[in-house]
Amino acid sequence: MSATKALNKPLAQLDFKPLSNEIKALPYKANANLKAHLRDINAKTNELLDSMQEFKNTTKEIKLLAYNKPSENNAVEVDRLSNVLGEIPKTREYQVITDKKAFIENLNVLKSVAEPIPPTLDIHAFLKTLDNVENKENFIEHLLTRNNAETRLAYLNLVEPTLKRADIELTFLPNKKEYIKSFKDKDNNLLYLLVTKNNDKTLITGIPNANERYVKNEINKADIIHSFVPLNRQTTEVVNGLAMQILPQNRK
Repeated sequence: MSATKALNKPLAQLDFKPLSNEIKALPYKANANLKAHLRDINAKTNELLDSMQEFKNTTKEIKLLAYNKPSENNAVEVDRLSNVLGEIPKTREYQVITDKKAFIENLNVLKSVAEPIPPTLDIHAFLKTLDNVENKENFIEHLLTRNNAETRLAYLNLVEPTLKRADIELTFLPNKKEYIKSFKDKDNNLLYLLVTKNNDKTLITGIPNANERYVKNEINKADIIHSFVPLNRQTTEVVNGLAMQILPQNRK
């Protein structure tokens, strides 16, 4: 029926049945949509519960590992632990320096923990180290701009050990760090200072044979100082200015 005819037809003769059926069906359609939505919520809830249960099972397995008897095959046990935990970060004991003056006065203690200088490293070999660092090429380019570029490049072999096994770690808020490590250079002591940013992902500069006065000045300016020098190598005066903590190491 056309709209014009419907308007000209008496109201009593109009057929409202289709419209009435649509109105009656509305609650059922809404109910069906609601049920579909609830089913979706229920499915996602079940996925979340499954994930939580898997996490609980993993946590339980981790706790039980300490009580399990050693496996006959130690390699299998190590693999099993690695699968559960992933890569376990190494930890090193450190001391938080609270007395800068006393620490600086006893900086010669670094000579007693100096490591032998590792084998030399050319640029190509250096670029294959430190997977977490994002700007190794730019770091090389920066070193080439320094007046003592040849010397700095000659000591690329000190970058990785300084970053991973620093004797002193200086934090400058908000996101800069300086790592200082002592090395044995024949009969002399050599301090290497490495500057990083962005959680060690960016290398800023590396200074071989850093001037002791410069190092002391940097220690004075640092917001946080961590010393990795063993307590038995330090004087009583220095130890009194320290607080023992554990620092997780996860540098590659």
